[in-house]
Amino acid sequence: MATTTRTTTCVRNGRLNYESTLLLTKMLSAFKYRLYPRPEQEKRLDRSLLLLCDLYNDLKAEEMRRYREEHKSTSLTRFRRLALGARRLNKELQTVYSQTVQNVGDRVHRSFRNFFEGRARFPGWKKPHKYNSLTYRQSGFKLTPEKGLYLSGIGYVRIFVHRPLLGKVKRLTVKREADGWYAAFITERERPLRKPLSEISTARVRGADVGLNDFATFDDASKVRYPQFLRLSEDKIKRLQRHLSRKAKGSRRRRGLGRRLARLHLHVKRQREDFQNKLVHRIFTENDVLVLEKLNVSGMLRNHSLAKSISDASWTSFARKAAFKADSLGKHTLFVDPWGTTQICHRCLLGPQGPCDARARLSLLRRDDAERPQLLPPHQMAWHPEPPAHGQWVVTRGAGASALPKGDGKPEL
Repeated sequence: MATTTRTTTCVRNGRLNYESTLLLTKMLSAFKYRLYPRPEQEKRLDRSLLLLCDLYNDLKAEEMRRYREEHKSTSLTRFRRLALGARRLNKELQTVYSQTVQNVGDRVHRSFRNFFEGRARFPGWKKPHKYNSLTYRQSGFKLTPEKGLYLSGIGYVRIFVHRPLLGKVKRLTVKREADGWYAAFITERERPLRKPLSEISTARVRGADVGLNDFATFDDASKVRYPQFLRLSEDKIKRLQRHLSRKAKGSRRRRGLGRRLARLHLHVKRQREDFQNKLVHRIFTENDVLVLEKLNVSGMLRNHSLAKSISDASWTSFARKAAFKADSLGKHTLFVDPWGTTQICHRCLLGPQGPCDARARLSLLRRDDAERPQLLPPHQMAWHPEPPAHGQWVVTRGAGASALPKGDGKPEL
């Protein structure tokens, strides 16, 4: 998703005021399709990725040398110029499209910028088997229904378009995964208008509390069990990993087992994404607002007893899918402060120090769903104008809605 920001200048009381206005009219979407290249085309793609990987490492080495000797960082324009200069000197690199080569400079610049701004670790050296994508930024590709997808330097590649491509195509990324090749189109299209929160009925608001045993517990006492996809495949992963560790490095059998293990991890990842996509679709089919907690997942992963289960649940991925789905449908996803949402009593609206006995509060939580009181979303009162009635939850502090949660340790797509 993307928003366009316009800054306006106005004069009030003899002073200049700068107002940042968000024009929520455009959004970016990704459409991913399976590619079926011929053997000779697959060799060209593999060779292109190897050349681009070497170029990435060369540009990283040049940036480190310049910073160490001249105490200067390299701009994006200079990175692109260095990439094109290396292409002119390397005849084999000239077989790769020029904008694809320039994109390598973009990646190196972005990796160093993320490091200096505290969003990522220091950029590492790329290994050939981990450099798996190349990007056509503006041109060099064409999608036709008769011949398939044309890639500059590769030719026409057969593509399976399983759903229509919506919007104006901005760029294309060809990616190598464990089970084959894929084309990801980034498109720009109009963002649907949102209904103001004040005009949305309370019945169309849903609050969810994510967890490990139950992936989501909603404010109407309904639950969604999490299948624990990683746990289901864990025995097979352990067995393959054990066989892999016994094979000699560089051998044919080790490479074959490595591919099998990568496909199994990819299968688990796709199971998790399919589950979350279907759940998000079901939620926004029935509701207009989804309220989630702004969790610090990176801090919770420090608990080594629960780190694997938390990673398998992938709450941050679910939150991002919900935010994107809400934007694409003109609906709302709110993220609120999770402080006190578990300990505040729905009766006295106080924490453990309240008049209600802790054992009575615990017995209430252990009742059947039919006997449990129907709770509003824990943060609905952040914007709802009516006062809380008996049996409802309120927010005691920091209940303002925010954008996508930060500090969760997950990189941007």
